[in-house]
Amino acid sequence: MNAAPLRARGFTLVEVVVAVAMLAVAVLAVLRTADQMVRTVEGVRSRTFAHWAAMNRAEELRMFGSAALGNGAGPETIGGIEWAVSEESSPAPLGLVRVEIHATAADQPGAMFVTWLPRQEKESR
Repeated sequence: MNAAPLRARGFTLVEVVVAVAMLAVAVLAVLRTADQMVRTVEGVRSRTFAHWAAMNRAEELRMFGSAALGNGAGPETIGGIEWAVSEESSPAPLGLVRVEIHATAADQPGAMFVTWLPRQEKESR
């Protein structure tokens, strides 16, 4: 007769628990990365809309000249979000005006856009 004990083949309970724990950590890392990617994409989307709102105001100023400064900056709806658009101007060298345009919305990242315009005198009537 054979007196040697039979060795069971397979995994022990400890090996299975360790493998499941490692798998759980890997799954959590993947889920966290996916969540961060979604948040990043949302932030980029909002900043893009804010940048568009600021660029729209810059184009209006380019069309109507620096005499239109302060005469039209206000709310603009882009992407279903109402953006508050404001502008700050300051004299620049070489007969230019530096205009800093800000677009902001509640609970959204905003954007700033800078443009330079030729200095114009406002018409007096």
